[in-house]
Amino acid sequence: TIARNKNLRWVVDSREQLEYVASRRSELESRGTIARRMYDRKMANNTTSISFDGFGDNKIEYVSDMMRSYAGADTMERRDPFADLR
Repeated sequence: TIARNKNLRWVVDSREQLEYVASRRSELESRGTIARRMYDRKMANNTTSISFDGFGDNKIEYVSDMMRSYAGADTMERRDPFADLR
């Protein structure tokens, strides 16, 4: 059937692509070298910026742009959303 042919094509294509990627494996460094470099990058970039404004008596207000834009939506006049289609 047609559906079976499409599925078989995906299998053939994906296998060819997988073999292509596997054939280039020798171009990479060893996994130990890759892991060591990742570890070194992580250790070099282990700082963060924490805002201390929320500690103590200061209150953090978590409001998204969408929440802010809909803040007064309940006071607006309701309209028919399908009026343009009539």
